[in-house]
Amino acid sequence: MKRGPISFARKLTEKSSADKTVSESFKIDVPSLWKVPDVLSYLRVGRTAFDEFCKGHPDFPRIKLGGQWRFDPDSVRAYVLRLKEERK
Repeated sequence: MKRGPISFARKLTEKSSADKTVSESFKIDVPSLWKVPDVLSYLRVGRTAFDEFCKGHPDFPRIKLGGQWRFDPDSVRAYVLRLKEERK
């Protein structure tokens, strides 16, 4: 049986019941990352103050994904607590 491009493309887009079961049952629990507005809200500062803070603290925990900064909430909280302890 000869397959043309349309039937081949259709076969690629069709999912078997086994594929659906595997994809639906395989879910990864990824912790949500904060965006810049989330960190600003947590720290209760504006964007300019936060940018200056990051310049002065290059070790502030952040990840650049797709050209945008993302922050792990637990790492941000731990960093802030460590800064508070150092200032005492």
